[in-house]
Amino acid sequence: MKRTVIIGDIHGCWDELQALLDAVAPAHHDTIIAIGDLVDRGPDSEKVLALFRDTPNAVSLMGNHERKHVRSARGQTRAALSQRIVKAQLGEHYIQWVAFMETFPRHLDLPEATLVHGFFAPGVPLDQQRDNVVIGTLSGEAFMQGACAAPWYDHYDGPKPLVFGHHDYLRTGQPVVRKGRVHGLDTGCAHGGRLTALVLPEFRLVSVPARADYWAQARMDYAVLAGSGRKDPDLDWEILAAFARSASMATLPAEKRERAARCALLWTECQRLMPAILAEASRIVARTLDGLAGAPDWDACSDRAKAGRYAREVGNHRARHLLFAARKGELTSESLQELCPTPRALQQAATALGLAVSDS
Repeated sequence: MKRTVIIGDIHGCWDELQALLDAVAPAHHDTIIAIGDLVDRGPDSEKVLALFRDTPNAVSLMGNHERKHVRSARGQTRAALSQRIVKAQLGEHYIQWVAFMETFPRHLDLPEATLVHGFFAPGVPLDQQRDNVVIGTLSGEAFMQGACAAPWYDHYDGPKPLVFGHHDYLRTGQPVVRKGRVHGLDTGCAHGGRLTALVLPEFRLVSVPARADYWAQARMDYAVLAGSGRKDPDLDWEILAAFARSASMATLPAEKRERAARCALLWTECQRLMPAILAEASRIVARTLDGLAGAPDWDACSDRAKAGRYAREVGNHRARHLLFAARKGELTSESLQELCPTPRALQQAATALGLAVSDS
């Protein structure tokens, strides 16, 4: 009997993939399907990619991580930390691997089940599902939050059982299974969980344990490399966050643990400062505009003239770059990190706005 082996989010976990395939023992005529997110976070993305490129009857769906590689390689979005690490690992072959990822299908419709990486909007046929929904992008997740109450998979109404990945919803090492109608196969392998497969047509689950929390270690290794020679307040946000998250790693060497603890305190202080900065900048903008509106000719001014008066009013302020963005409605938590790319820059902006800054 020909089988179809559907594998949850592999994320570069080569050893676990080999152990899972050994447990399932697919025959040469069986089909192997990855549910998406072959790459990132784990240690061996290239080996995993090569297996799905070179193995007959093997295919992967496009996950949000593959899509991020494709779009960032085109310059359409900024690569996240996991993509930058894998890009460095793949070296001169990166563009060829991105071209391979671009060929991955957005969904698959098998005789026994429907397969997507991310989500499935209720009441919408498979061929009309949005790409960002089935692939599982942030915008797709936002759409699903508006389309149905959580958890979204309890609202699945398609004609066949649904198999998906993307999130380790239970965080217990167990897949999501609902009355045989839905099967969520991401069981957090790259985070130290398990790697899970669903074997069709019998709908049999098989899983193997992860050997390590690969992503925690990768973040720490990258942070140490990228943060070398830079003081804590001069780290960029992703590196600071990587150090901060690593503070809870029990296996961290003493010298790294000390810096991770410092960065965790600094990260907490910055998280306190960000909403305070946003609020104070908004107050200054409102106060400045109220003062300008008292001029007798204000209402007769064009928008351009009003903007010019505002610019002259705040032009000497040390946080003027934030005040310009705030007036346009463009100052958010995300843009604040772009305008203040390091903790030191954020603290300087807070001081310029008259806010108290901790010594941490």
